[in-house]
Formats: sequence, C-alpha cells, structure tokens
Amino acid sequence: MIVNLINFIYKFLDIQENFTPILPKILEYVVFALKSLKESSLLKAALLVLNSIIHESKKNFSQYAPELIPLLMEILTNNEVTRNNKLITITNIGEISMKIGDVFIPFLHPVMEVLFSAAGLAANKSDDVIKLKNKIKFLLIFLGRWWHWRIS
Repeated sequence: MIVNLINFIYKFLDIQENFTPILPKILEYVVFALKSLKESSLLKAALLVLNSIIHESKKNFSQYAPELIPLLMEILTNNEVTRNNKLITITNIGEISMKIGDVFIPFLHPVMEVLFSAAGLAANKSDDVIKLKNKIKFLLIFLGRWWHWRIS
C-alpha cells in the first residue's frame, strides 16, 4: 500500500513544477518509509522519491536537513540495507549537500565519519562493493574540496 503511494508520488513529482505547498505532507510519508530499513523495496522507493524532491525543490530545503541527514546516515550504517539502497543514499547525501550549501556544514563531520567507516569495508571484489566504494570515494573527494573551498 505505502509502496504504491510512494510510487504514485514519485511519478507525480516528475510532472510537477511547483510542489512546495505539498512538500511537508509528502515528506511525512517519505520519512516514514525511510525508517523501514528491512523493507528493501519500500526503502528504495522512498530514496528515489527523496531524490526527486531534492531536485525539484526550489528553496528552503535546508529546513528538512536536520531530520533527513540522520536518517540517511542510519541507512548507511545499517547492515541489513542493500548495497543498492546505500548507493542511492550516498547520492542523496551529496545532492542535499549541494542543495543546501553552507547549511550542510554542521552535518559535514558526522557524515564524513560514516563515509570513512564505510570506506573501510573489507576487501571485496563484487561489482556492488566496487560501485559503493567508488561512490564513497567520489563523495569524500567532493566534500573535502567543498570544505576546503568554504574555509579558504
């Protein structure tokens, strides 16, 4: 039921230009689904909807960061979450950091800690792990350059 609703919202967001008035209600459902760590398909749908929301929101997205960033970090640290969902999560963290700019600074250290620990994964040659490591490496480089740019 919730997966169908989230899929509907995902399709709805693709065709809407201005959804700011309904964004808080949509995010209630997305946050609920992001907490469903054991339901892989529901989590994936929520992560994809979140990605669309990040791209489509025009302003004031930073007000949602204090709730979303810890949830996304929890997804990254949970061993039951699939690697594919972790890849989408890393992408969303990067997108949020670019969307909110300086507001991301308080989250930078905790996010970097999670990413550094995830980068320390045991040596594994599977394609999923290689993709995950490359995403983490890219995001760490991006965040490091962004941080250097902000303080210089």
